[in-house]
Amino acid sequence: GVTDQNTANDSYSGSVSPSLSGSYSIGSGGMFTTLTAATAYYNAWGVCGPTAFNLTNSTYGAGETFPILITSTNGSSATNTLTIRPASGVSASISGSSSTSILTLNASGTIISF
Repeated sequence: GVTDQNTANDSYSGSVSPSLSGSYSIGSGGMFTTLTAATAYYNAWGVCGPTAFNLTNSTYGAGETFPILITSTNGSSATNTLTIRPASGVSASISGSSSTSILTLNASGTIISF
């Protein structure tokens, strides 16, 4: 072989995060503190199994960026769906103001239950 003459290009720096699969608490003390943060992660890193966002707060609005966007993402399918629902015993609401919408779904395979 030949000795590497340019060692300055021998490394990589980047960000790698795991895809989502399973249940995640969204709200105070949860894996994600806002629905905006949870959906941004979903949009960026995808899913590798059925995924549920369980809303643990009673209200979502302050701290959210509207519209909350859910896009088609890597790994999503008829099996690998996203479910957004209130956690057990919680009556959750999402409110805010936007010139377009509060929640924008641009994805197939997404389930939202309220």
